[in-house]
Amino acid sequence: MRSALLFVGVTLALMAEVPKVLSDNGCLSCHNVMGQSDKAPSFTGVARKNSRWYDESARAKMIESIQKGSQGKYPRFGTAQMPPYPNLTQAQLHEIAQWILNQWNPSNGMGGGMGNGKGNGMGNGRGNQGGM
Repeated sequence: MRSALLFVGVTLALMAEVPKVLSDNGCLSCHNVMGQSDKAPSFTGVARKNSRWYDESARAKMIESIQKGSQGKYPRFGTAQMPPYPNLTQAQLHEIAQWILNQWNPSNGMGGGMGNGKGNGMGNGRGNQGGM
């Protein structure tokens, strides 16, 4: 029990550091947490797309993109390229990826919890196809 509490404490401490790590590494110069940017997708958009495309392996795919860099996953941003961040520790990579994934939660009204996150935020999962 004590080791489980210690693990939770360490995890919470690392999660609290994520915004600073993002700022220190220049991530926030291109990415917004939410909303439009001309340089890169928002973290909410990254989380939404990865959650839909990769399901359970979303965090692993995001870690790979952060560690090795990324280009071409988001056509709206054309040839924009995210540089690799090989300097981040495995713990930092895991916590950053989880933090980003936490920005998208269909049950928070960002999409329809019953409609695989494709709804209009009202929980009906029907998008703009009319009616409830």
